[in-house]
Amino acid sequence: PLWTMRAAYHWEQEFPAGRALEVEHRYKPVVGESAFGRYLLADTEDGRKWRADFCVDGPRAAALAARLALAPPDNPYRPMRTIEYVLTTARNWRGPIGSFTLTLDPGSPEAILVGCAAGLPGGPRRFAARDFVPARELVLAIVD
Repeated sequence: PLWTMRAAYHWEQEFPAGRALEVEHRYKPVVGESAFGRYLLADTEDGRKWRADFCVDGPRAAALAARLALAPPDNPYRPMRTIEYVLTTARNWRGPIGSFTLTLDPGSPEAILVGCAAGLPGGPRRFAARDFVPARELVLAIVD
């Protein structure tokens, strides 16, 4: 079936004027589940779009292809979880985020993590930035 799940959260908060304040958000995202297959690596419109949407570069595409090569012939797909988190349209603060840290836990060290982590510098699973202004949404796929 074709369907989309969206969730929105809203709360009111008052902040004291003229004082520095630390705000910390912890969030467990909604995780989508689907099957990863060769069709996402194929040179087709759908394959190119998926790779662009999830910022899959050459080395990651090769790692995904190698993972698919290990799949049994009767099931050529691997489990895939996807996570999307809106960063840009929720930008209702003044100025950049002073200190931003994002830790990605794919659940196992063998999982292949691909995605667009909002243009943050750092390794594939932990990102930190000072004076951070998100350039795009956070979009991730985890292939087991």
